[in-house]
Amino acid sequence: MKILILGPLNQKTSKTKRLEPIINFLKKKYKILHSNKIINYKFLRSEKINFIISFGYAYKINKKIINSFKNKIVNLHNAYLPYGRGVGVNLFCLIKNFPTGISIHYMDKNWDTGNIIVRKKIFPQNNETYREFYLRLLFETQKLFIKLSEKIINNKIKSFPQPRLDIDTTTRKRTEWLIDYFENSYDIKIKDLYKFRDTFLTNELFFKNLF
Repeated sequence: MKILILGPLNQKTSKTKRLEPIINFLKKKYKILHSNKIINYKFLRSEKINFIISFGYAYKINKKIINSFKNKIVNLHNAYLPYGRGVGVNLFCLIKNFPTGISIHYMDKNWDTGNIIVRKKIFPQNNETYREFYLRLLFETQKLFIKLSEKIINNKIKSFPQPRLDIDTTTRKRTEWLIDYFENSYDIKIKDLYKFRDTFLTNELFFKNLF
């Protein structure tokens, strides 16, 4: 089996780099190819790819690939789905008091909406910064995938559709606003974010007009 791993090679987690441990673990048994560029179906056919793992990959995979690799493309997502869809949304999840954690899911034609294979709640610590929490989530996502990789690759875990929510989880624009609102937001303490959360939730209609 040949596996394609998509995402940035040198990005750090709290303890390692994002992709390096996954690549080193999987290459003991599988042929591994890495890319962080836009891929197409012709490329996958020519390289004889059997399975795809996305972890921090910035590009949307096209519909033809999604349909041709049904249940053979997984995304490692450092948020607790269906909360926190998109990029960099944990800040908004913390402010809105949504669950935080990590998820591994099959990819579909939309962003982070495919069936969930496994997810795990992970809670921030009051004295860590948002940056430290984010890097810890990356490490926990990596660790969870490595632990379950054989079952995931061989489709031995029964996936389930994402629960439907009555709330708006399209949080990217709101997160960008919050990042702008907090100077050096990645280095703000979680306990200080919680102070803002209380104000935000009490006056949400006011803040909504700012988004």
